[in-house]
Amino acid sequence: MASETGVENATEKIKLLSAAHGFGIAQNVWREALEKAKPDLVAKIRHAELGGDSSWRLHVAEISDRVACHVHFEGHEIYEIVRGSGVMLSAPVEGSGASCRAVRCDSLPVKAGDVFSVPEGFAHQLVRSGSEPLIIIFACSDNHLGEDRQVLSDLSPAFSNRS
Repeated sequence: MASETGVENATEKIKLLSAAHGFGIAQNVWREALEKAKPDLVAKIRHAELGGDSSWRLHVAEISDRVACHVHFEGHEIYEIVRGSGVMLSAPVEGSGASCRAVRCDSLPVKAGDVFSVPEGFAHQLVRSGSEPLIIIFACSDNHLGEDRQVLSDLSPAFSNRS
């Protein structure tokens, strides 16, 4: 791998993720990218690309409140919490298209330093907790931000009524 400070080779960083307990992206790198982040009106976040290619691309995102609940049917995503804390809501889904629905809602408290994967076919929604911004680095294929992203209703009414 070229460097632990940049994003020169996203594929290598993803392969080494489990051994490194994170992507190894330096704070100054993701902070600089986040300053140029653009809104994603579907997911209700701001994010910027860090590197990679269409099959696996790294992004940094700031979650002001919550990510819109959504599901992907082609591949998994990997998340690293780099700042703040929140709750990851997830649920297996049944059906497809307009009849797609979450079967149940599981929750996992997450904080800076946590790394986890969301399998394909699982609805997921990351909700910020606390006053500090929730910043994540995530890896996915480009189609997860386009054709393979189906938005669903919030997973938990308790979180959807949060102000």
